[in-house]
Amino acid sequence: CQNDFITGSLANRMAVKKVPNIVEKIRNFDGDAIIYTMDTHWDDYPDTKEGKLIPSHCINGTDGWKLQTEVESEIISANLRGIRIFQIMKPTFGSTSLPDDISKVVGNEEFDIEFVGFCTDICVIANVLITKTAVYNKANISVDSNCCAGTTTERHEAALKTMSSCLIEIK
Repeated sequence: CQNDFITGSLANRMAVKKVPNIVEKIRNFDGDAIIYTMDTHWDDYPDTKEGKLIPSHCINGTDGWKLQTEVESEIISANLRGIRIFQIMKPTFGSTSLPDDISKVVGNEEFDIEFVGFCTDICVIANVLITKTAVYNKANISVDSNCCAGTTTERHEAALKTMSSCLIEIK
């Protein structure tokens, strides 16, 4: 829920509409931990392979890189309620370290993980499939479609269908 995905350089009306759903989900969360990723790019992003295809966004330290204010406030409140909070900065669509980072939080036990966020058809699907592949035997993975937005409605729906066909529960 970084600003650039909502109202910034990759502004998305669908994401704007989903922010209250995410805020409510965090407010009512009663699990053990919230792990969130943050796209983190640098000033040289336009010179990267990805940066040649996508507008500059989430440049470290800019307003667009920061979490949306209400989401950030709810994460802070969740932490004050005793929920552990973990932030993972990632330089590209999917975080290859995410499964290891999750395993460090949950240990070797089975666990449930629910994904939310933007963009369903790029970052969300990449992180879900990387995680599913790495921890398939010990994780029940779901995606809350009411807390996701794609680059377009069609791409959002296509990403949900793809994840469903990969045995991800879509809520």
